[in-house]
Amino acid sequence: MSDSPRSHTNGPVTGELRRPRILLVDDDPMALRALTRILETNQAYWKISSAASGEEAMALIQRETFAVVITDLVMPGANGMAVLFQLQQHQPGAIRIVHSSHVELLKSGSLGRLAHRVLPKPASAIDVLAVTTWARLQHNQQVEPPKSTRCA
Repeated sequence: MSDSPRSHTNGPVTGELRRPRILLVDDDPMALRALTRILETNQAYWKISSAASGEEAMALIQRETFAVVITDLVMPGANGMAVLFQLQQHQPGAIRIVHSSHVELLKSGSLGRLAHRVLPKPASAIDVLAVTTWARLQHNQQVEPPKSTRCA
């Protein structure tokens, strides 16, 4: 029968299994809503989770695997640096993006080793979509085997 799960492009079996997971972390509820709305409207392929604190994000990172994490840096309690460090230790394949208005912290050498990209706050929808498109491509290169072997 041609109605097998493999024949569905957006069905519940294949659609959910292939959707990359993204975690959005910010203590500002308006920033979280804006990021979520941008992604839901323009890049519906993401399975979006959000955390309103570094502690909440780190608990999610212990339980779930993410393709991409976008985090603010300055938050009460566990900050974005703690989230990035935990990600690097427990999910080294996750693409780590900083979304922050505290550009003075972005010059830190350790941040450069913890984050793959920086998205200054406030970011336009175009900038958010550009960095998440880049992140998805990077993630896909990590998880998909090469299509062919190139000889030198």
